[in-house]
Amino acid sequence: MRMIIGSLAALVLCAACGDPEPAKTSDDVAAETTATATSTAPDMPAEPVATAAPTETAQTAAPPPVEEAPALVFEGIKLKPTKPAKVKVIEVKPDGAVVADGKTIATFAKNEIRDEAGSAVFKVAKDGTVEAPGKAGAAKFNETDDLTTPDSKLTVGKDGAVSFEKTGGKPEKAPFKIEGLTDKNRRAAVLLTMYLMSTSSSPGGASTTPASGPAATPAGGAKDAKAPAPATTGKEQPKK
Repeated sequence: MRMIIGSLAALVLCAACGDPEPAKTSDDVAAETTATATSTAPDMPAEPVATAAPTETAQTAAPPPVEEAPALVFEGIKLKPTKPAKVKVIEVKPDGAVVADGKTIATFAKNEIRDEAGSAVFKVAKDGTVEAPGKAGAAKFNETDDLTTPDSKLTVGKDGAVSFEKTGGKPEKAPFKIEGLTDKNRRAAVLLTMYLMSTSSSPGGASTTPASGPAATPAGGAKDAKAPAPATTGKEQPKK
């Protein structure tokens, strides 16, 4: 009886346990090891994302080219005195040379008028401002090509008559006229008049000299201005 009970008990235990687990092969062990290593390995950091190189800013970009002022039109201009004078005529040649009785006293080049040495005396900017070396641009052409300063105006009439007027004063006529005047060469004619008046080279010995603006200083700057003569009292001045 005991043997039967023991046999039944063994059968029940075997049924409860089920089929025994089959032995693992070497391939199974290798697969389990790889899976365990993969699940326990730390996460790798993500690769850095490549960014585009910074582009040049506006500060490093090349500046735009400076727009040049238009060249002065000077063909056909002549200045003649309205009364007997030492200088008979001043004429602008096709090459821009300003000639007085056979002698070149100035030259037009692009938007400038230059002295005998070739140095720029007056230069017209694109906005009509007249610039002089070492001086601020106090003179400017207006819409009718009169040359204006804060307190004066130099005008050439349609008949070629030249006048200078200070604010609140009466116009002063220059002792010469401009021949060959057109709408195109008017600005050059006014600029030439200012140059001649500033250098005392105008026909007729014009005494009308602007008191302010670029024309107030002789060509070449203050170093070319003549010192005033000493006052006379009827007695001889002591020698220095």
